[in-house]
Amino acid sequence: MTSERLHRCELCGVIIAEAPADTSGDVLCPECTDHLSDAATELLRRAAHRVRDLGEAAESDGWTVGGYLVYEDDGGVTAACTFVEDAAWIAMMSPALAGHLAAWLEWSASPPLEPLEQREALALARALLTTPP
Repeated sequence: MTSERLHRCELCGVIIAEAPADTSGDVLCPECTDHLSDAATELLRRAAHRVRDLGEAAESDGWTVGGYLVYEDDGGVTAACTFVEDAAWIAMMSPALAGHLAAWLEWSASPPLEPLEQREALALARALLTTPP
């Protein structure tokens, strides 16, 4: 007689006999995995679209930092910061990264999407979509 280890789905609570877990130990039933995969794919694609649109709308491709100021390629000031570290962060996250970031988000949305393994991409997508333009 073989004994099966029972698991409870983290989302709907249904009891399932076979439940592969990701490295965090989360367990989902097949129905919740499918639903979460669809929602996660849409979220990642919306975030990629927003990043690409904002990057293309920016007036400069790359920014440089000079003390508390962030400069565009033409020497215009993009941002004045209270802290040098903030200026460095803003310059690092210039529009030049938009295409690469959008491509990574789109790649993260490509099948087969494992939503629990894509936790970081989903967290970034949520943050990007809740940040005011």
